[in-house]
Amino acid sequence: MAYRPDQRAVTCSILTTGGWCEGTLHVPRASFLVDQLNVGNHELLKLTDFRFLTRDIRHEFFALQRDGVALVIPPDNETQIVAAPEDNAISASVTCWFGFGVVMGRVRMRRGVRTSDFWVRQAGFVVLEDCKVRLADDLEQLCAAVIVNTKQMIGLSEESSPR
Repeated sequence: MAYRPDQRAVTCSILTTGGWCEGTLHVPRASFLVDQLNVGNHELLKLTDFRFLTRDIRHEFFALQRDGVALVIPPDNETQIVAAPEDNAISASVTCWFGFGVVMGRVRMRRGVRTSDFWVRQAGFVVLEDCKVRLADDLEQLCAAVIVNTKQMIGLSEESSPR
């Protein structure tokens, strides 16, 4: 039998190319949520207790195409989203632009690295903190953290100097 680490259930709001949905990701207790989203030798994210918010049907299991995910919003009480910042980390305020709107927040990165250089090296999911999600219909949501999929972004802008 294959080894299966002890896991925790993290129920997230997820914006996909098909709209908003909600589902539970099962993350190894010793792992960070963003690592679980970025890791894997398959293109699918496995979720339980899943539903699209526009439909009233719950699915016990749903395999979600990883590249079809634009945003993942974990619950505010989730503490294992990303590793603690390094001692020399700085925070930069950025706006990530998507076809549906923008996500404004702070990204942590190594001191001495330009924001543009940091983002050029990202090829998957990145955590923003202290976020505002503003959709095209002017709906705005404040979130402690939002995990953005760089493959779904149109672009990004730095809003101020790193601090």
